[in-house]
Amino acid sequence: MVLRRLVQRYAEIIYFALAFVIAWGGIPLAIGPGGLSPSVSREMSLGLLVFLAMLLGPSVAGLLLTLTIDGKGGIQALWERWRHWRFPFGWVAIALLLAPLLLLIVGALLSTLSSAFIPRLIADSDRTTILIFGLTVGLLAGFFEEIGWTGFVLPRLITRNGMLKAGLILGGVWGIWHLLADYWGNAGAFGTLYP
Repeated sequence: MVLRRLVQRYAEIIYFALAFVIAWGGIPLAIGPGGLSPSVSREMSLGLLVFLAMLLGPSVAGLLLTLTIDGKGGIQALWERWRHWRFPFGWVAIALLLAPLLLLIVGALLSTLSSAFIPRLIADSDRTTILIFGLTVGLLAGFFEEIGWTGFVLPRLITRNGMLKAGLILGGVWGIWHLLADYWGNAGAFGTLYP
């Protein structure tokens, strides 16, 4: 009972700590000793494990804390919110397509400076595989991450801090949370970071 009250009182902080511990602890376990300086081939072979560690952080933390605070009814309420969309399809389409479209535009603009920036979707001959892989990874990441970020912690942050402050807090923590995986993933691709 005392543990439950403690978790309820500090739910957001505990959630962020768990998301970091699971994801950031899982990445070194997945890549092994010396793995923060990967070669490109090593990066590709371990990328799936790093991706899995990143997915488990927010989703497991969100589910564990929902179960601890609200019990099985909280888990059922979480899934109910996922089943019932409250937005018109046009807004959902914009939300899903905006980031990939912006990445393509930025890549295309940067490619005028160097061919290294040409998006693979444009440069590669097997566009279908790249598109399917990108959509699969994006949807999996979106679904599993959002179990915790928007399913568990965001409603609590909004209740305690209001919409703007909650968005700023969550956006800042979310950005920092991605740093290790992004650093690891990009270090191998840009081998010039290491001697």
